[in-house]
Amino acid sequence: MTGLRLIFKAELPKRKPTRMHNFDYNSKGAYFITICTQDRKQILSKIAKSYDQSVGDGAHDIPKTVLSHYGKIVEKYILSTENI
Repeated sequence: MTGLRLIFKAELPKRKPTRMHNFDYNSKGAYFITICTQDRKQILSKIAKSYDQSVGDGAHDIPKTVLSHYGKIVEKYILSTENI
């Protein structure tokens, strides 16, 4: 079994580190999280309406989203500050 592991490790490509060297990941901060659903189905929330900011072509409109049942579960149990 040990010899088999060595063969697989030798075949894996060398990966670059994904973390910044001089950053304290225990500090407070804002994070952007992307969650993808199977077949890109919109099951976590719905857009109710946009609030116009009156800044040109509508690029700065702020959408009002309403979480679905599943979206509330994700917010409560996965995106809570204790888990991030």
